[in-house]
Amino acid sequence: MAIKDMMVKDVTFQRLAPLAVTKYWSLIQQCLMDSLSGQKAAAGYRERLMEAVQSGKIQVWSALATGTDTPILIGMVFTQRMTDPMLGTSELLIYGLSLRAQMAPEGYAHCLYVLEDYAKKNGCQSMRAQTAVRGVQRLLESNGWTAGAVPLVKEI
Repeated sequence: MAIKDMMVKDVTFQRLAPLAVTKYWSLIQQCLMDSLSGQKAAAGYRERLMEAVQSGKIQVWSALATGTDTPILIGMVFTQRMTDPMLGTSELLIYGLSLRAQMAPEGYAHCLYVLEDYAKKNGCQSMRAQTAVRGVQRLLESNGWTAGAVPLVKEI
């Protein structure tokens, strides 16, 4: 069975250590590019991205299917802790999501719980995700998220 055809029930979700980020950089970069497909990137983004990930400014999380003999990487999530310069409030920004298989609802809920716990432990008052994918929006709403400000974009 191909990974994309799997329905995963048992999942382990954890932040990758900086050494693991270096070791698996090519896979991480591919997952990030998949999650950002359709978005323009400025010149030098790969270098800035790798520096930000390796320095810990951007966190990389892995989702592993654990219901098999050998855990299988089924997805990655990229986050960043941000502070609003005007309000001084902190939030966890979820800006990259790359899944190679479908998870059961409890798998998604577990991943969001781990992210929320991390955000709380790091002084964040909220979490923010931006998506144009209706399925992701429904998933977040079913886990207690509400729609916030609507970002408007004009490419120039």
